[in-house]
Amino acid sequence: MPPFDDLPIIFQLALRLFLLIEVITLSHLSGRLFLSWILGFKPIEIKLGVGSKYLFRSRKWGMDLAVTSLPMGGRVKYNDEDSSDNELSTNRLFVLKKICLLLFGPIGNFIAAIIMLAVSLSLFGDSDYTMQVVNISKNSPAEKVVIMRGDIVRSVNGYKITKFEKGRQMISSNPNSQITLGIERKSDYLKFNDYKGLLDYLDKLYKPSDYIRIFDSAHLPKIFYAKEPALSYLETINLNNLRVEISTASKFFDLTVTPDSLGKIGIGIKPYSLPNSMTYPNPFQSLTLSLNYTGLIMASLIDEIGTFVTDLFVEGNFFLEVYLMSEMFQFVLDFSNFNASLTLKYLSMLCLMAGLLNLIPFPHSVGYCIVAIVGRNLVNKICKILFKLDGDFVTDDVENYLGLIYRGVLGLVLLLIIAHSFPDFSRLF
Repeated sequence: MPPFDDLPIIFQLALRLFLLIEVITLSHLSGRLFLSWILGFKPIEIKLGVGSKYLFRSRKWGMDLAVTSLPMGGRVKYNDEDSSDNELSTNRLFVLKKICLLLFGPIGNFIAAIIMLAVSLSLFGDSDYTMQVVNISKNSPAEKVVIMRGDIVRSVNGYKITKFEKGRQMISSNPNSQITLGIERKSDYLKFNDYKGLLDYLDKLYKPSDYIRIFDSAHLPKIFYAKEPALSYLETINLNNLRVEISTASKFFDLTVTPDSLGKIGIGIKPYSLPNSMTYPNPFQSLTLSLNYTGLIMASLIDEIGTFVTDLFVEGNFFLEVYLMSEMFQFVLDFSNFNASLTLKYLSMLCLMAGLLNLIPFPHSVGYCIVAIVGRNLVNKICKILFKLDGDFVTDDVENYLGLIYRGVLGLVLLLIIAHSFPDFSRLF
């Protein structure tokens, strides 16, 4: 029985949210503490939570330790963390140390993600995996031969794929050479417009290997690989024009595709667990698998974000659909139905995503702070060379004004993305 089932829904949601935030926060803080200890940075304050009311406060080992009445989030403060105009413009070592301190947090998230996934694989075993397509790049070799999102790559050049990394290597090792992919594609979709009939089918006839496609806009359908996240999503949309399709079979066929000069065919992939297959890797093998999985998922996420940014600035396309990130959020929606193995995997992926998102230059994020520091120093150096300025062109005050402008532009872009990507939500405004 899931551990939260006996609690009211509001407490279930609160406990899940608290657990997720604490894992991400503690891994972030642990990363900063561990790596700062290695490089000799001295912390002066460790605070877990927000607010000014404290459950615990003490001074030990030369630093202040505190836990607030709302222990969600936290921070580590160092002697070297405060800055001045003079230090940022003249002390290169100070700038480098400040950037390192900022990076330690996301690195801690990445390390926690790798460790939790490795522990899950070592203790609970690992299925054999092939590759599942989660997105297709525009004008890519894959798009030209009509590879589709959700396709499962069963073989490469007749070689059956049971190891995810092996399949990926076989594709990338054939630049400019034709390869044959054995594809499994879900088919024979049943259509549902009646919510009650849909619930009855999911309760009695649905199989875990079936895909669920939900159409709630003019854009591509949302694909779900388990019924729990699909049901959770259905609760958030208008059911008056319900259109849901559920696969009942699979068709198998071969596609011939030619990778480009870099050995890429333009697909984002994630591991797909093969049925009735389970291995139990040793700790070293588990760590190696974990590094491979997290690295590939991170690369796919970066590729999807890069594609969106390119479309935004080159084509003016404000429609956002990051498929792999959407599928990772399915883990969160299904969080109440976990066991120990799935819990570690869920938390691992969330730590990975939190670390990556923290590097994107949103206000107050690590990426934003690094861009501000590096950009400030670069502009000041250019101005001194070109205009022979004695002082800095970008001071704290100028940086604050530029920050306000950046927040305004970013807010406008986000509103346009919401208007294009979530038209039903945008009508509330």
